[in-house]
This record gives sequence, C-alpha cells and structure tokens, in this order.
Amino acid sequence: MSNAFDELALALDVGEVTKPAHPTRPQRMNANSFCVRNRVFAMRVGDELVLKLPPRRVSELIGAGVARPNVVGGRQMKEWANLSLSSENQLENLARESLAYVRDKR
Repeated sequence: MSNAFDELALALDVGEVTKPAHPTRPQRMNANSFCVRNRVFAMRVGDELVLKLPPRRVSELIGAGVARPNVVGGRQMKEWANLSLSSENQLENLARESLAYVRDKR
C-alpha cells in the first residue's frame, strides 16, 4: 500500500521539505504527509489516504461510498475524508483537488 502513496508523491511532484517552505509548491513534510504553505493537505494513516477538502465535497464523497468519514476522538472532522489507497484510479485527482483547496485557502 505504501507504493500507492509513493506513486502519488511522484505524480504530485512532492519533493523533500524545503526550508523555508515554498509558498505554493507541494512538499513532503515527513514520510506520511504532504503539505503546501506549511499546511497538511494529504496524509497516509495506515492503509488510507486522508485528504483535506471542502466540507460539502467530503459529504459527497462519503455519500457516494468513495470515502469514509475521518473521526478523531469520536468526532467527525468535516474537512477530512479517508480513502482506501487501493482506489488508486481516483487518488491522484482527489489529491490534486485537496492541494488546490489548501493552497487557495486563506
């Protein structure tokens, strides 16, 4: 499963951390998360990819059965969706959507 995550890193051109962090180019902050403007937009948690997206989009993905809710401490995180790393065909597009959302968010 980590292979899918590594392939996603290559597709997004997520490199090593730059100091100071580049304001718009995505980067890998550690082995398990991708960031832009020092904000995480995607991370690997176990065998899942967790993406930050607009709450409405997260609801759509959950409703369509594409994603699961991201629950932390018993509370659903409205801007985060969990996706199986085995659904590789959708991961890159959704990760790019997440990157754009976090990059453009003020």
